[in-house]
Amino acid sequence: MSFLTDVSSREKHIWANLILDGAIAINFFPKLLRLEGSLAENTEALGLIVGAIIVMSILGSIAIHWLLDIGKEEKQDERDRHFAAMGYQVGYLVVCGGIVFLIGHMILNDITTSIFSFQYESLTRLRMATYLMLTLVGAAIAKDVTRLFYYRRGY
Repeated sequence: MSFLTDVSSREKHIWANLILDGAIAINFFPKLLRLEGSLAENTEALGLIVGAIIVMSILGSIAIHWLLDIGKEEKQDERDRHFAAMGYQVGYLVVCGGIVFLIGHMILNDITTSIFSFQYESLTRLRMATYLMLTLVGAAIAKDVTRLFYYRRGY
């Protein structure tokens, strides 16, 4: 319990966002990756999954921030802005890496199909959208982890 008294309100918010993002990702991506076929074939199932995740995200964010914001307001100083910028920089690099990986994945898939008549993975629109969303969630998590690293490090 001493952990909760040793960290600032801003760090508690970052931890809460990180835990919420992780819980949503653990709930969302396995369900999404189990879907087979195209977007048109999975419209109803995808709508239910996305709707449940949106409700979970909104309610979780409201509950966590309401609990953490009771009587506590901190102004951002230069150090907070610097840590946020470092976090966004790492998140941007994760997004760039994910997009490069996805483009390479598509090119490699086309090359193996045309040269070897072998397709190692069927890249449907649903699968590509899943990879892009996974990249965005990875960027958000990397951003929060970077900010926590710098806060704990005390630069």
